[in-house]
Amino acid sequence: MTSAALTAGQVELPHELARVQAHTLPVPGTRGGQFDLPAALGGGSVRFERSADRWSFFSTADIDRATLKLRWDAAGLPVREQQCRLRRTGLQMAGVGVDLQPARLLCEGACARLELQARPGAGRASRTGSLTSGNSELHALEIRSVLSIQGTPLAPDEPVGYVLLAEGRPMAALDLLGVRPVLREADGTCAQCQAAVVVGLVLALSWEPSR
Repeated sequence: MTSAALTAGQVELPHELARVQAHTLPVPGTRGGQFDLPAALGGGSVRFERSADRWSFFSTADIDRATLKLRWDAAGLPVREQQCRLRRTGLQMAGVGVDLQPARLLCEGACARLELQARPGAGRASRTGSLTSGNSELHALEIRSVLSIQGTPLAPDEPVGYVLLAEGRPMAALDLLGVRPVLREADGTCAQCQAAVVVGLVLALSWEPSR
């Protein structure tokens, strides 16, 4: 699917988030850098380093590797850090791509662990995952990829966004269709919502060799 076809539509969001205020994340298209987070999401500065590489062998196999280091400093909030790595191994057979090792993103932080992986048999674009924490007051966040675009019947080759759920309730969404990612969040003050911002930053900054 072409980028023009993608940007012609809008990511389909749960009705609970349809009217929630949208915040553009000023993510630069570089391997590393720093940017300021909107005050409504907690403010402060975000520093990051990232890389993505693909190795191909005899035009039949490809191995994807990517890394991300993220640090979010905001006044009055604990420093949030995540170190992430992505892995995928694919095989081309008769013009058809098959994942021997489906894409898997794993992030580790001081008090939180984020894991996201392709759903077996559901295509490369379908991803599910979670953010778990050692804090007993913070319930796990469920992560689901968004594959539906308003205004076009075409199916995307990769996620066009993500929805984050707390105890089954949609609480935030990340839109990746535009030039810059957009995060929608119901409430940016609670600890659960701060964790959602961390997830949104990781997913917005993560590079994949296929992109």
